[in-house]
Amino acid sequence: MSFYRKVVLVTGSSSGIGAVIAIHFSQLGANVVVTGRNICRIRRVAQQCRYVATRCAEVIEVVADLTKDCECRRLIRRTIEEFGQLDVLINNANVSGMSKVDDPKSAYIFDHIMHVNVRSTFLLSQLSIPHLELTNGCIVNISSRAASNPVTDYSLYCMSKASLDMMTKCLALDLKHKGIRVNAVNPSFLRPKVSRSVCCEEDKSEDDKLLHYPLKRLGEPQEIARTVEFLASGRATHITGVTTAIDGDSLLSPFAIQSNKQ
Repeated sequence: MSFYRKVVLVTGSSSGIGAVIAIHFSQLGANVVVTGRNICRIRRVAQQCRYVATRCAEVIEVVADLTKDCECRRLIRRTIEEFGQLDVLINNANVSGMSKVDDPKSAYIFDHIMHVNVRSTFLLSQLSIPHLELTNGCIVNISSRAASNPVTDYSLYCMSKASLDMMTKCLALDLKHKGIRVNAVNPSFLRPKVSRSVCCEEDKSEDDKLLHYPLKRLGEPQEIARTVEFLASGRATHITGVTTAIDGDSLLSPFAIQSNKQ
């Protein structure tokens, strides 16, 4: 699919899945906004985007801390100033980390996780509405299978992703009259170093992870990027309010079912 002259903003695109998604859309001819908090990582990903870009696609780099409302506004403003439009907003930025509910610091951790994973996504989506309405654009949120499958010691992260899934459905309902579609993708295990799911703890061996998968392999970040591409494309114009699992059928495996019963 071609995204020639389309403008795609990918939050948290200085590393991980966000970087893969940004590079993928550059290959499709889109003008891409690469953003994160680390300027060196942003520049490295932007350079990769420019290397693979087709049809003279452009890339801009924006350093932004999405916990600050003013920087969320600056990110959207900079996108419009540079490209004059916004076609696809991909809310990918997130934080995780282990957290027990009985930890005295859990309320602080809760606030931080919810601010990044939920509030910034809501604010950026809200700020994008007038621009996406003009282009019949769409929003794709990067969620997680942890939204529907609680993980020990990661309850706060799971709560935030469950909130993100409900936000996706609510925004889709509220924005349907503006012609803006809103969907989410929900990855599970991915290859190490690019995992979006808290189910991919480093202390698990590769064999332990594969026990969850009837397909007997971990997911690839490119598979996430291709799913986002489809949801953002003209081939998905009748799809909105959907959360799409990309989990290799892991939650239906005998191992996963047994674990959930314990």
